[in-house]
Parts: sequence; structure tokens; C-alpha cells
Amino acid sequence: MLLEAFSPHDLLTAYIKNTLSGYPRLEDQNLDDLTLELLYPTDEAAEHCIKEFLALRLDDDNEHELEQ
Repeated sequence: MLLEAFSPHDLLTAYIKNTLSGYPRLEDQNLDDLTLELLYPTDEAAEHCIKEFLALRLDDDNEHELEQ
């Protein structure tokens, strides 16, 4: 599959840049700079969501093991 050739970071960067390019009011802005500004908080939010998901998943697995 084509998407497997790219890292999640590359895909997120492309998504942000593509989304920003659709806004005509940003034509005079540097999309690379704007993308970097958005990328950091987005990466942080994604990392937080992943850690939270894993913590909940591991808690559920531990509860299931205790019940057995």
C-alpha cells in the first residue's frame, strides 16, 4: 500500500500543508513555516491521545486478567 511508504509524521505534515493551502487568505504566508507551527502542538496532542489510549487498553487487559 502506498501509505505504508511514509511515516506518520510525513503524512501529518502533508495533511496540514494541504489543508492550509486551501485557504485563500494565506496566499502570502509561507506554508512551510505555518506547517511547522501547527505540527508541534498536533504531534503533542497525538502523543497524548496515544498514551491515554494505551493506558486505558492496558488497564482493561489487567482487569480482565484479574477477573480470571
